[in-house]
Amino acid sequence: MSVTATPSNGLEIRFLRALHGPNIWSMRPVLEMQVDACNFVFDGWDAADELLCSQGIAGTRVIREALAHAEAMPAVWLGAVAVKLQTAGQTPVAFHAWRPATTPHIVRLAVEFEEEISGKAAIDFATRWINALARHERPDLAREWETFCDLAYDARIGNSTGPTVEAASARGIPFLRLDSESLVQLGHGCRQRRIRRAATDRTSFIANDISTDKQLTKTLLAETGIPVPRGRAVSTAQDACLVARQVGWPVVVKPQDADYGNGVTMRITSEDEVRRAYALARQWSEGVLVEQHVAGHLFRLLVVGGRLVAAVRREPWFVVGDGEHTLLELIEIANHDPRRGAECVSPFQSKLRETGEMPVLTDDTRPHHSVPDPGETVLLRHDVYLKCGGMHLDQTDSVHPEIAAMAMDATSIVGLDIAGLDVIALDLTKSPQEQDFVVLEVNSEPSIALHLEPLCTPSRPVGAAIVDALFPVPEAGRIPVIAVLGKAGDFPVARQVAMQQQAKLRHVGLASRDGAWLNDRPLGVPCQSVGKHTRRLWCHPRTEGVVIHLTLEDVLLEGLPFDRCDELIECPADSPPPGVTMDACPEDLRLARDCVRAAWMRRTPTP
Repeated sequence: MSVTATPSNGLEIRFLRALHGPNIWSMRPVLEMQVDACNFVFDGWDAADELLCSQGIAGTRVIREALAHAEAMPAVWLGAVAVKLQTAGQTPVAFHAWRPATTPHIVRLAVEFEEEISGKAAIDFATRWINALARHERPDLAREWETFCDLAYDARIGNSTGPTVEAASARGIPFLRLDSESLVQLGHGCRQRRIRRAATDRTSFIANDISTDKQLTKTLLAETGIPVPRGRAVSTAQDACLVARQVGWPVVVKPQDADYGNGVTMRITSEDEVRRAYALARQWSEGVLVEQHVAGHLFRLLVVGGRLVAAVRREPWFVVGDGEHTLLELIEIANHDPRRGAECVSPFQSKLRETGEMPVLTDDTRPHHSVPDPGETVLLRHDVYLKCGGMHLDQTDSVHPEIAAMAMDATSIVGLDIAGLDVIALDLTKSPQEQDFVVLEVNSEPSIALHLEPLCTPSRPVGAAIVDALFPVPEAGRIPVIAVLGKAGDFPVARQVAMQQQAKLRHVGLASRDGAWLNDRPLGVPCQSVGKHTRRLWCHPRTEGVVIHLTLEDVLLEGLPFDRCDELIECPADSPPPGVTMDACPEDLRLARDCVRAAWMRRTPTP
């Protein structure tokens, strides 16, 4: 089969824009564009499939699946590939649709996005890949795929913020990202709350400061009867050896204010080891702790809003023999466990890649090419942290009531609203008095991903617990919204409505394409975007109600700046608005009006 391969052979994106709110295509945000396929010829699928198969990377599977199942239309290919690329890059989306334009060979295409930057990158990536296949070019797909995945990973909401945002959305609570990291606003105006990872606007700075000082935390807990390991802070290696002799071997040496197990050395049984461990801990902190080593399992207990909501047992990395695979092969199989993720490949694999040699196994001197017996457990490391291969077993339903109460007390003593407690125990089903039980640390901003699939099964509703603590049911973080739909000249109507609302509420916002005002005080610099002006009112902590003036043109160009409104005022219908691109037609105007009316229909009825 032949392929027309000229320099001009390819799809061309005429222009592209983001519709961030409900729009004429979908309730979800979409990227809307015009795709010109006038010069595109693609009739060599067999050769293209061979090229994709030869790449041998995950991204090519995405392309092959999309092209093989899409209709024989270039724009449909582009939409399908862009959706699959985003999903493969851990920003899952599903929607794409197209409509013919009035110009031949031009197609209007909409592709859902979760993060605008990764959505646009997916469109660009998909266009270049499809065009390269049509031209029989051989781009470096592996490098481009890695670059795209890195961008998508950096752009998305993190694993410790995403579950809370998802839980808020499930309850109908609106959210706004306030930065490129993990600062998120839940709710609007005067009813807003803010979160960042597992911290909220209720998380005390003093409490956070206490939790990062492990010695101070131990002192406060011990004085209120909560068991902690014996030991203290030291300032020299000689002092560290003295404390180790006093508490008894084995001991643990760790930094006083470091996280994630950095600089921690466990099961130390000699003064030489203490000195080396002290030097390591000093690399992470000026303060060093020497504590008794308490036998038992390490557990993480998650307390949210005064409730114990999840618990896991943290296990060091091990493999179980099957009588067939070598130890090295079992490690390689474990490294491909999807729960681990690309960022958590074990240090054994990293060492192999760097030096070609296998590190010495913990408590095991057998050859790496030996075959463990079926069912035999081989301990690989003592570290329980995920980056060291650690695993997590859910124990939420097994926590003894006295342990749960002690965890909640410890969180309250430190002063945190959300805390992850590291405790040592033999069995969580027994009371603290029946075993050697100690609280090691009380962590602010704990990783809630530890309690969710795929890292832990079953998932616990930790995101929902955070949302419920911030917004007790039935609160939804919403303020009254009145939409005034009409011509650009109907702005005085919206202003009059806002003035009427000021008789009921203290602080009323007014937004239009020309600006944003709170009780007639302008906010920010005018930017000709009703969406950006409305966002300023959503973010203002005094806004108690909002009146939004918008035209059908605004809806077509930006989407709606809200997902629902409590009241809709429609001014007399106007003629087709000037300046609307994308082949706007009477059908588009009808869809835009229906979009606004649907937002009003989604309002919460007044009891």
